[in-house]
Amino acid sequence: MRTLLVGLALGALVLLGSAAAQAGSLVAATFSLTLTGLPPASFTATFTAGGGASTGLAGSSAATWSVAPNAVPGGIASASINSNAAPPLTWIQIIVNSNPATGFFAHTPGGAMLVTGVANVWGLGGFPAGGPPLLAIPLALGTPGTVMAGGFGVFITAFANAWTTKSTAISLTTPTANGATTGMVTGAFTSAGGFQNIILVSAVNVMTSIAGQVPTFAVLTLKYVPEPGMLVMIGVGSAGLALLGRRKTRK
Repeated sequence: MRTLLVGLALGALVLLGSAAAQAGSLVAATFSLTLTGLPPASFTATFTAGGGASTGLAGSSAATWSVAPNAVPGGIASASINSNAAPPLTWIQIIVNSNPATGFFAHTPGGAMLVTGVANVWGLGGFPAGGPPLLAIPLALGTPGTVMAGGFGVFITAFANAWTTKSTAISLTTPTANGATTGMVTGAFTSAGGFQNIILVSAVNVMTSIAGQVPTFAVLTLKYVPEPGMLVMIGVGSAGLALLGRRKTRK
């Protein structure tokens, strides 16, 4: 019996020591894409959580985890563009598909995971009135690379970056009204209430021939919960530690 208790106690020490790196399932995910630099037509779209189970190790600075294919929520959102700010553009529609392949991440520095989609842009008389878009710009978010598109006198180049849980920034070609020269968004990596919350951020520096620079930021929020089996193991190990301590006290 004593040997069993010692074994349980040792197991608990190992498990509790690595509790910050528990395997878990992805229970919720949200994705948002913010385009700035076209005032007053800044565009933000947030898509609700979608399917796709994932597992990961999370909680410490050495943590690693993965995101399964098609776990990133997809969706469609559109917004009007002030034609005075970016003539002849009037509407933009963002279609996010998902991530076609597994993403592998480390707490530092993050990792690359392609999120695909398309940005459709209409001119006067277009969406929602009908007609094809002036431009259909492929979205390639969350992985380093360059996308170029052009048509009807409009040319766009987008420089994408990998995901990170730290801060990611874009140097602005023109300072903002309050004098800022950098656009920035910050990720996070936290544990609370038995859940693992990971916020991955990625910057896309978009340059256009009509509206200049359009700093764009993608934010992917992942919520993990430890597997039930892992919780049981931790509970058993903790009980072993308690029993062993009580046995020593009686002696």
